[in-house]
Amino acid sequence: MAQLKKEAEPQDFTMMLGVAAILLSLLGSVYGLVLPQLNSIQQQSTEQNRQLQQQLTEQNRQLQQQFTEENRKFEIFQQSLLALTSSDSELKGKVEILQSDNTTLVEKT
Repeated sequence: MAQLKKEAEPQDFTMMLGVAAILLSLLGSVYGLVLPQLNSIQQQSTEQNRQLQQQLTEQNRQLQQQFTEENRKFEIFQQSLLALTSSDSELKGKVEILQSDNTTLVEKT
């Protein structure tokens, strides 16, 4: 039995080397098939990221431009409101003067 075991060992070793060679060959084939696909996926992903970045940059530019325009409109509105408020105060002052003048005229007559 020991003799059979010794004779079987070189055959087992040869068979294991053969299996290992086959497995390495299969691994190389799978690697050769998968690697180009992974590279393709990476290139597509990089291109999609570049396009999205470009779109986001353009949207950001448009939003900044819109914000600047709205801010300018608000400043004009604010200045107009301030001018109206000043005019209103001036008018109230003039009305008070006219009322005072009117009261004085009425008292004189």
